Amino acid sequence: MVRFGAQQYGTGDCGHLQTIAYDGLDIRCERVIAALGTSAQRCGSCRTLSGCYVGDAAGACCRFGRGDGGRALGNGLALACPARGVVVGGVLVLFRRLDSRFFAYYLMHDYAFSAQVNGAYPAALEARLAVFKQAVVEGLQRDVDEVLVVGHSSGAYLAVSVLADVLRTVQLAPNGPMLNFLSLGQVVPMVSFLPNAMRLRGDLQYLAGCDQMAWVDVSALGDVCAFALCDPVAVSGVAPVSQYWPVVFSAAFSQTLSPARWRRIRWRFLRVHFQYLCAFDCPNDYDYFQITAGPLTLRQRLGSRASSPSCITEAVSKYTAVRP
Repeated sequence: MVRFGAQQYGTGDCGHLQTIAYDGLDIRCERVIAALGTSAQRCGSCRTLSGCYVGDAAGACCRFGRGDGGRALGNGLALACPARGVVVGGVLVLFRRLDSRFFAYYLMHDYAFSAQVNGAYPAALEARLAVFKQAVVEGLQRDVDEVLVVGHSSGAYLAVSVLADVLRTVQLAPNGPMLNFLSLGQVVPMVSFLPNAMRLRGDLQYLAGCDQMAWVDVSALGDVCAFALCDPVAVSGVAPVSQYWPVVFSAAFSQTLSPARWRRIRWRFLRVHFQYLCAFDCPNDYDYFQITAGPLTLRQRLGSRASSPSCITEAVSKYTAVRP
């Protein structure tokens, strides 16, 4: 094990990198590559990864192992070469210190989990979705006006599947609670564009053509962590012939927050990503507290609103199958 500050690199007898430990977090290279869905060559003696790269998913060329002059990491720094490893370790330590602003580690963990089986839901996640579904079903049996499901960020695509499961199996009572869906800062294409996301794409298609509930999607161009003003159904290539939902519009942070507040948070990207759940200085059509605690249901308040003219509806996903 070689240590560079808080970073440690573990190599086998053959010299190939086997683990990376960062602040007590041990990461096996094989697990990282597998989570990102890339191919790999294995060393014949240690069976760890060698000569493989993380390209499309991680946005950089990253080779593991030793030999052939060292394996390049990102800008050409060699990970297995001690001198260059010091530089790499220093850069990673510095980046981790700055990560309170960017939260790249958090976001990559999120993506790695979502992509671990190329968009299909792992069994553990399906079990969790079943629990959420039951909670919604029980809410619909109560004496209330509305059951409003709010999905923020990755929670938006999970809510799509939960609600599709509910509506496929439960007949909403004519005089019972209304069922509505509010998605905020959604990242649905992060998963729906993956090859094995048939379950999610089918749920998107079903929900978009279901008039039993209303679906309003709110995002903002200032939120770099979301697919802003993007119709998640249409861009995934699964829009039904009669598409009712979602209504897509912007929270317009630069207009609904005071200039002083916007200047204070605009470069704190994850803070901006959570602004949907916070108060606004000058709210427009979107006001989280009026929607969730006000006198009107989501359909009454925003169901007849038109989507923003700049909403992206072009089908761009390479994968559009909704069943195996």
